[in-house]
Amino acid sequence: MDSGDPQRFHEVCASVAMVARNAGVSIAKVPGSHALAVSGNGSSMTFPIPCDEADWRKTSPEEAFYSAVVDAIAWAGVSADNETLRDLEDADQPEVVLIRKDLADQHSRLGSLEAIVGGRETLASLIKAAELDPNVVAK
Repeated sequence: MDSGDPQRFHEVCASVAMVARNAGVSIAKVPGSHALAVSGNGSSMTFPIPCDEADWRKTSPEEAFYSAVVDAIAWAGVSADNETLRDLEDADQPEVVLIRKDLADQHSRLGSLEAIVGGRETLASLIKAAELDPNVVAK
C-alpha cells in the first residue's frame, strides 16, 4: 500500500484492526517495549515493532498491528530453494544455518498469526483489508 496519504494509511490500519477485533482478537502495545501483544482463540504472541522511541510513542496499536501483519505476510513470500542454500553452504555453513532458522521462525510466526485470528479465512480478510497480495500466502 502507498502510505503517502496519511489519512488513507490510518483508514487501512483501522480496517485491518477491525477485522481482527471482529474475530475476537485483542491488540495492545506492550508497556516499556517496542512490541505489540496480540491474542485470540486461546493463543497469543508478541510482535516486535522496530522503530525509534519517538515514532513508537506516536504509533497507535492499529498501526503497529498493520505493521505486524505486513511483516508476517512479507515473510510468507520469502523462500530459499534448497539448491541456492546448498550453494551457500559450500561457502559459509554457519550463515546458512541462521538463514534456515530465521525463515522457519518467520513462517512459524505466520502460522501463529493464523491461529490467533481464527484460521485462514480471517487471515485472508486481514490480507485484503491491508491491501496486500493474497497469493503471497497461498500454500
